[in-house]
Amino acid sequence: DQERLGACPKCGASVYEHGTSYVCEKSVGPDKSCDFRSGKLILQQPIERAQMTRLLETGKTELLKGFVSNKTRRKFSAFLKWDASASKVGFEFEPRAPKAAAKGGKAPAAKKKAAG
Repeated sequence: DQERLGACPKCGASVYEHGTSYVCEKSVGPDKSCDFRSGKLILQQPIERAQMTRLLETGKTELLKGFVSNKTRRKFSAFLKWDASASKVGFEFEPRAPKAAAKGGKAPAAKKKAAG
């Protein structure tokens, strides 16, 4: 017997673990009426059941730190979140601390020099 992980964000039915994905119960079988599915492995980052449950309950996982970009092959951290407008799971990044401003704002001065 499978354990229900939460409610499908698209249709409200139950989401279960199925093979290599987390899927809405209405996305499998002959009478498919929903297409919600999210992989258990996203960009080399394993998505644990607890994180999928959290995403279904709150709309967002905790910060996951093991994603690897397909383009740059660099590791990055992100939250997975439900994007209702796109009807899919997407990334949300941590707000970055403004590094340039912390150094005393040298960037604008350099611009003035280049212009003159």
